[in-house]
Amino acid sequence: MSRNIKIDIEEFKIHLLEVLKNEFPNIMERILLYLTNRFDILVTDYKSKINTVDARNSVKIDNPTNNIENYLIADEDGKILIKNKKYKINPEVFKVIHFVTAREIVNTLKDIATKEYANVYVENTELKARKAVAEIVNSILPAYWDMIHKLNRFDKKYRDMEKTNLIENNVINHPSKTDYIYGCIHTSIIIKYADYLSNVETRKAEESKNV
Repeated sequence: MSRNIKIDIEEFKIHLLEVLKNEFPNIMERILLYLTNRFDILVTDYKSKINTVDARNSVKIDNPTNNIENYLIADEDGKILIKNKKYKINPEVFKVIHFVTAREIVNTLKDIATKEYANVYVENTELKARKAVAEIVNSILPAYWDMIHKLNRFDKKYRDMEKTNLIENNVINHPSKTDYIYGCIHTSIIIKYADYLSNVETRKAEESKNV
């Protein structure tokens, strides 16, 4: 889109969602990269963002390493199948997966909205732009989460892996640890989408009480 061309704000929202749709594969790869290269930093970030002492101490991961794959331990009683071998994983790591998944999805919306707004409405002051972007982000957040959920459901990379490696009892024999972690991100998006819907319903219920 050319600079200095001003469009209607509703048209801009439609344009923004189209840009964000194309960003979905990059979101998935970024989350995977963070989990497999800086997991230890994510653990620290997670604890720093949580408000209560109990929550900060709730992640029972000793001496976190930079790669989440290190928490996949071979175990004959494990429920995870990778290259025909059984594994288990510390369930605490999923708290960090959910944290970085939600953060990256929302941050991508904010970053793309800011960039695209600057390209279209270049004459606005920085303060006006920040306020406008915040309003736009809040306005399209429901449609954005719906879109992310749908894109995730039909994610070709994961669906191809699932179809190729699905065995009896709906168990996936993952071809690698990385593919298993990618599948965890896929599941995490479903969970965070459900969380978002639940939070929306809770807010609506609270607002109705105050009317």
